[in-house]
Amino acid sequence: MGLSGAMPTWFALAAVAITVTMPTTVVPAAALATPTPPASPTNPTTPIAHGVHMPWINLGTWQLANNKPSDPSIDVVPWLQQGGTGLDCAFDYLNQKKVAQAIVASKVPREDIFITTKIPGVGDALSIVKDNLVQLGTSYVDLTLLHLPLDIAAQWKGLEQALAMNLTRAIGISNFDPAQIESLMKTATVTPAVNQCSMGVTSHNDATIAYCQQHNITYEAYGAMKGCPFTSPVLLNIAHAHNASTAQVCLRWVLDRGCVIAVGTGSNSTTVPAYTKEDLDILKFTLTPTEVEAINKLDTTTGNR
Repeated sequence: MGLSGAMPTWFALAAVAITVTMPTTVVPAAALATPTPPASPTNPTTPIAHGVHMPWINLGTWQLANNKPSDPSIDVVPWLQQGGTGLDCAFDYLNQKKVAQAIVASKVPREDIFITTKIPGVGDALSIVKDNLVQLGTSYVDLTLLHLPLDIAAQWKGLEQALAMNLTRAIGISNFDPAQIESLMKTATVTPAVNQCSMGVTSHNDATIAYCQQHNITYEAYGAMKGCPFTSPVLLNIAHAHNASTAQVCLRWVLDRGCVIAVGTGSNSTTVPAYTKEDLDILKFTLTPTEVEAINKLDTTTGNR
């Protein structure tokens, strides 16, 4: 989820990393018979599993207004009506019923939307998957993520069951580092299709990004605007070269690192339409390898893990 605002309190929990050996034989994440939404001119896709293609840009549905979850209709409706196709949801966002209402209000067909949701790191995974479907008013979702690496083996088993039952078209993880992925793979029969983690210009975990790309796990960034140095001469020069804003450069950099992204457009109904257009317009330009490398060097984290 690439959004502004505080996360739910459970998000601060940390999982213990256990290093194990990656098995040599696993089953790729399977696709269902339900067709993938076609790539639109404003939102191309990347394959994440057999027959499943994920939009490069997805709207995160966790927003805060006055320290309370905002109404998803404020950003979901203009997102879908302006050509966005991906929605990033979660059981713990506590707003999926309102997301479902916003989808209906947009008048965009369900089959043209790529819905990602998440289950918590603990609990009855399969039951929560089914509850997500009820909340979202759909018979299936396109991608379900394990939100945190807590009860890894049990939760992943439940997701594999949901995949086999055609309740979700692909399954993945969120906030996992390489050691935790290897821990998961010790008992998994399905490789995660996606790993959604924090990633921004000033803080990016290159080791995890490289690990995922080496193991054919699509890396999805959230929080890409957090800490974005809008007045950085490096970003200002690159933005000028592409007739773009520094915010757009920060987002485009994620795509040009080979990742997909979850973005936020805020909770102000006056500015959301313009921010939606700005986010989708990052598809109108690309950064050069030299520009990507220059932005990589803006990382301020110790050691750039």
